[in-house]
Amino acid sequence: MIIDIKDMQTQEEILAAMAEIRVMAKGKVTVSRRSKTGRAYHSLQARKNGRNETRYVPEAKLAAVRAATANYRQFMALVQRYVELCESRLDL
Repeated sequence: MIIDIKDMQTQEEILAAMAEIRVMAKGKVTVSRRSKTGRAYHSLQARKNGRNETRYVPEAKLAAVRAATANYRQFMALVQRYVELCESRLDL
């Protein structure tokens, strides 16, 4: 789901878009190694409690994990836009 965040002008629009995101995962999908036959093995890398955590991603779940990481990035962009709108309402 791709949303043009800069077009969102109200906090309600942003909150509604955030509520639509049901599954998300923090981190980045990487190729951890390749077999001699060229098959790629993927992992999900993310920081947790100040340390790098790496988890193997089975081939069958690769597309879902990539979508979940994209959802996380989208969610964080929405959070940033929400903060920008809140800050713009301050009279400083």
